[in-house]
Amino acid sequence: MSSTPPLHRRELLSVLGALCAATLLFFHRLLASGGVFCERDMLRVCLPAKWLWVQAVRQWEWPDWTPFNSLGQPFAGATVTGAFHPANLLGLLVEGPAMLTLMVLVCYPVAALGTYVLLRRWGTRPGAAAVGALGFAFGGALVSLTNSLPYLQAAMALPWLLVATDAVLKHASWAAAGAVGLVLGTLLFAGDPQGFAVGGATVLAVAAFGPLEGAPRRKVLLAAGAGLGLALLVSAVQLWPSASVLRETFAERRTLETAVVWSTHPLRLLDMALGNVFALERPLRAPVAEGLLGTQVNDFWLRSLYVGLPMLFLAGVAAASRWRERRVQLALGLTVLFVLLMFGRHTPLYALVYELLPPWRPFRYPEKLSVHVAFWLAGAAGRRGREGGPRGGGRGREAGPLQRARVPGP
Repeated sequence: MSSTPPLHRRELLSVLGALCAATLLFFHRLLASGGVFCERDMLRVCLPAKWLWVQAVRQWEWPDWTPFNSLGQPFAGATVTGAFHPANLLGLLVEGPAMLTLMVLVCYPVAALGTYVLLRRWGTRPGAAAVGALGFAFGGALVSLTNSLPYLQAAMALPWLLVATDAVLKHASWAAAGAVGLVLGTLLFAGDPQGFAVGGATVLAVAAFGPLEGAPRRKVLLAAGAGLGLALLVSAVQLWPSASVLRETFAERRTLETAVVWSTHPLRLLDMALGNVFALERPLRAPVAEGLLGTQVNDFWLRSLYVGLPMLFLAGVAAASRWRERRVQLALGLTVLFVLLMFGRHTPLYALVYELLPPWRPFRYPEKLSVHVAFWLAGAAGRRGREGGPRGGGRGREAGPLQRARVPGP
């Protein structure tokens, strides 16, 4: 059984430089005009919270209260403030709205590099890995999140969480478990509790059904469980104040009808393939959303779900030609699961999860799960460009007794 060749530092630096250049090129109109990201919560929630954090930290203090929501609430208890996210340190370098611009732009090369590293660890050729990385980072879902920094920062960490989980599959080491715990914690620190929960569930799914490369399944699950335990321990600094605030908020008593308001209509799969077929510009967006698609709001939570026909075609080819591979099966299975969940009230699955898992009830925005759909489609599309030669764990079954006898222990 052959292992995936290690990534060289020169390759990573070259790819990172190219991705930074791609980010600047993609957002060139914003940068050339000196504009800022100002839609939805960016100037009403994110900028005041980050400004308050920066002002307090510069005076060697900690912001303990945010006055910007109703009569105010504890700063750390308001999860959306992202009180403990490491990207807040960027605010010490740049002031004003430009601080938000820097925080947003950093997310794209980081997300793309994580996707690239993951696909290369899967044995994908550099060109195919780059296609998957660009498809995820600059697809409609992540670009739409320029109006919500917490969810964008959580999406940025998703590929790196899967890189750490892949290391657990390969080695089941304490170092890999520690990486899972630390990266998963950043999803909550970003201000996305649902992303934190879904990320943890994804780690368990990959550990339970992903391909093994030497370590037994029991040891892999133990390492994954240790990583999740560490994530809870690291995140306790955020979970404790948030839990105390949650008891006093409407979120704890959110009904199913309220939770699924921002559901994705199945017809918006056309948006995913062809572009903004339904998520049109104003003033057409409201009548299309409410009238044609029968949504309960006059807008879409994500303005674009675009993945693109080329990415969908490559994912389909991977499904047809490599359907025996465990990684392809896992990617496609999770894609289908997240598609059904993002449909929200249009399928019975979301209601079932709401009823069976009480901790899920405070969550809303089923459409937010389209980020996971885009990620796993990018993973399947990139897997189409796998390097030649058999690789351990690539087939849909684990190694047999004779194969395991030839594999050195972890």
